Amino acid sequence: TAESVLVIRGPQGRINRAVWGPLNKTIISAGEDSIIRIWDSETGKLLMESDKETGHKKAITSLAKSDDGSHFLTGSHDKSAK
Repeated sequence: TAESVLVIRGPQGRINRAVWGPLNKTIISAGEDSIIRIWDSETGKLLMESDKETGHKKAITSLAKSDDGSHFLTGSHDKSAK
């Protein structure tokens, strides 16, 4: 159907990238507010978010996970990858 099953909205700004977490039970998102968030893929409930002090300082523009799904990598306008 044309209806979305689940809509996730970032608290501030646009979500630029999102990937499935392990076993598709979570969704990992990153965006303009430089915060990485982990969401429950069935309910859309926010489970965890990155710390603003140790994370990126500017918008996250890329997000990719490793082949085995155990790690992910982000790139940002702050000219760093984490």
